[in-house]
Amino acid sequence: MTDVFSTFDIIKALGIERERLREWMNRSYIRPSVISSGQGIKSEFTRREVYAVELFRQLLAEGFDREHAGVFVRFFQDQIKNESEFPSYLIIRYGSLRTATGVNVDEEYCATFAVDNEKIILDEGCLDRPTDMKFHRQWKMLHVVNLKTLRSHTDEALRKP
Repeated sequence: MTDVFSTFDIIKALGIERERLREWMNRSYIRPSVISSGQGIKSEFTRREVYAVELFRQLLAEGFDREHAGVFVRFFQDQIKNESEFPSYLIIRYGSLRTATGVNVDEEYCATFAVDNEKIILDEGCLDRPTDMKFHRQWKMLHVVNLKTLRSHTDEALRKP
């Protein structure tokens, strides 16, 4: 099974329009291993990066704006360095933050990973927040992305001729 894919492989397997994928790459929502530096040089994606493209596509389909979806994809790519540490779920939540003294500060998205049979601790893993802030338990939204299913469907799509 190959582990290097071109933009053509991705648009064919995932059904994404070429210009849309190019725009995502130009705006740095998607980061390939090898970026095309001119005519005749193709961008190349690892399998993990193709999973990130599919995660981005799914988050957009679920109503996330591109900036937030891009943050979660970067979090995914930065945290998952190899296949052996691939988590089962990406958990995204939205709600208010409180300082250590209990003052409500703002509302934001936070994300963490979980593995099957693992206790999920939702107050850890928030993105870009000061360490003295706690995520308040009054969440407005909670999204769970099944990464096992995303991985399986993406692998299957990449195998199709």
